[in-house]
Amino acid sequence: MVLGAIVPSAEQDETISSGAVDTAETPVKAEAPVANEASLATEASTTTAASTTTAPKPDFEGTPATVKKVVDGDTIYVEELDDSIRILGYDTPERGNCGYDQATSALTFLLGTGPVTITTDTGDDRDKYDRYLRHVLVSGIPVGLTMIQSGNANARYDSLDGYPRHRYQDEYRAADGPNEFDCQADTTVPVTQAPVATQAPANNGPFKNCDAVRAAGRAPIRVGEPGFESKFDRDNDGVGCE
Repeated sequence: MVLGAIVPSAEQDETISSGAVDTAETPVKAEAPVANEASLATEASTTTAASTTTAPKPDFEGTPATVKKVVDGDTIYVEELDDSIRILGYDTPERGNCGYDQATSALTFLLGTGPVTITTDTGDDRDKYDRYLRHVLVSGIPVGLTMIQSGNANARYDSLDGYPRHRYQDEYRAADGPNEFDCQADTTVPVTQAPVATQAPANNGPFKNCDAVRAAGRAPIRVGEPGFESKFDRDNDGVGCE
């Protein structure tokens, strides 16, 4: 036996001898056309535009703010927002109610004592009046805490009132007091000094008769007084023109 010889099988031999060759080819899968640079750039710009159509909710966490107007003891306007801010976590009297002027003045003064920042918290972004719901801090201290401690506000609108819990709730509630703003109307009548009547110079006579004495406001006239004459005292009792 010669090593390395390969003996064809009967099937192979038949195929070879007949000269038949299988020319059928396996179909080749068509490749997707390659996108050119222009189409890629167009697709990228379209994707970018779509992603920026809806802006995300602004985050005002720790944002410095410039106070534009104080509405009352718990509502302000700042330059950085397009609507008013209802400060979270406390309540003050409304316009026309007892304590309104006091609370408004207190917040106005407080906001001028240091740098102001506004921060968000849990819960809604705005209230039913479309006001922004924010904490307002002066020099890092929430104004709500100072307003409550000074007796100008009450702790309100937290989880104890059926609203979301806020980050300063425990501090506000611990500092809260009656603060009922039970004002009494001022019924004090201003004291004014009555004008002093101007007195005419005294008429010391001499007088012609008792009519003249009375006209001068000197009746009755007594012995020893200026203008007295015995003719005025007919009964000699020392008193004339009685």
